[in-house]
Amino acid sequence: MNKSIVGIIFLLLCLLVPIIAAFATGPIRCDYCKQIITTGSYIEVDGKYYHPHHFLCANCNNSIGQSAYYEKDGQYYDSLCYFKLFVPTCAYCGKPITGKVIEYQGQKYDEQCFTQHLALRCTLCGDIINGDYMVDFWGNAIHRYHIGKEPQCEYCGRFISPTISNGGQTYSDGRVICGLCAGSAMSSLSEAKATMSAVKNALSGIGITIDDEGIPLTLIDRDQLNRLDQGERTGKLEGYTYYRSYGKPGGPPQSREFSISILTGMPRLRFIFAMAHELMHVWIFTNAPRETDPALSEGSCNYAAYLVLQMFDSKEADFMRQMIMQNDDPLYGDGFRRVKEFAEKVGLTGWLNYLQHNQRPPW
Repeated sequence: MNKSIVGIIFLLLCLLVPIIAAFATGPIRCDYCKQIITTGSYIEVDGKYYHPHHFLCANCNNSIGQSAYYEKDGQYYDSLCYFKLFVPTCAYCGKPITGKVIEYQGQKYDEQCFTQHLALRCTLCGDIINGDYMVDFWGNAIHRYHIGKEPQCEYCGRFISPTISNGGQTYSDGRVICGLCAGSAMSSLSEAKATMSAVKNALSGIGITIDDEGIPLTLIDRDQLNRLDQGERTGKLEGYTYYRSYGKPGGPPQSREFSISILTGMPRLRFIFAMAHELMHVWIFTNAPRETDPALSEGSCNYAAYLVLQMFDSKEADFMRQMIMQNDDPLYGDGFRRVKEFAEKVGLTGWLNYLQHNQRPPW
């Protein structure tokens, strides 16, 4: 076969192929109206064909045309309807969430809004909290790895930082106090004496009358306080009451001598608590038998101070009440809780009457 005949046959085949394909495919029909699409413009979606005006949104029935569309369960939606029906809205910014959805406290948020505005962050370092953390009494969320590494206020437990505690300072005796507690710190002797008088009046109002007038008062640091106490008591001391009586051996005291020393620089409410505790020691020295059991005497002094604390309605007072209730010291904690239970059973008068006639605890 010569080359010219081969060329003619190849040309005929090229012309016949599209004709055969057209017959094999058949006419194009609109999937919506089922009519043959005779115009040159049509839309093909997932192997289906539509007139441009017959490609409709399954929700609003408006034409999608050549605009962007989304498929859901075999149906097609325009952008507005799809995002409205199937894409969650961020509870913070109100926009559809196109990326990762984060659920938090029953709401849905996009990752950026959650991270920037809602994610739980450590109040101390500012980093997002993903692992173990604690929430202090004041509502501050703190990474647990900060505990023991960063200083905390001795009087309120807050971590020392500009954001949490308004800064803080360390006293010469090693005590750490935050800027918030330092705002009411008692360091003036005249103010301390006026507060001492107010505490005596508060105790008198609940039946604990301190007859001695003009009890000497000094404000000292913890090192000086520990030297006065000479290791007689446990825990971090905040006050010390000196007592000495004069009289014939075996007979009633003919005269008494008292003096009270309180830690300087404590916040006012803590000072009031410590003062009430020491004044109750004066009452016990004056009214109770000598050598009262330490658990009974220290527990009673803390209970008297607790009763004065009950007169205050503040977050700071709530914190102090919680701390004394959770104290694990055998005298100031367990002794207090046993005295409290006994006093609530027999009443304040019954408790004070018991102290006046007994050295040993009632438990």
